[in-house]
Amino acid sequence: MRRLPKIGSLIRLTHYTHTTGNVIISSCDNRREIEVPTSTIALVIGRMNRGNATDKKFVPVVMVNEFKGWIFDDEWELII
Repeated sequence: MRRLPKIGSLIRLTHYTHTTGNVIISSCDNRREIEVPTSTIALVIGRMNRGNATDKKFVPVVMVNEFKGWIFDDEWELII
């Protein structure tokens, strides 16, 4: 598994197949979600565990247009 982006960094959202598809951002409680175009810029505001007590699977928590939620670890690239 690759390293998560640092909190406070800007990332470009990418579709997991690296196509021009949209990226779904799910709220941390999984009650809401938004869909944004590939190449949308997001601010990393945290990380959360999507696994269980024995299987830690951390994912980035991002903010886009005032919406806060998580994305899968293969749906971002760091902006340099």
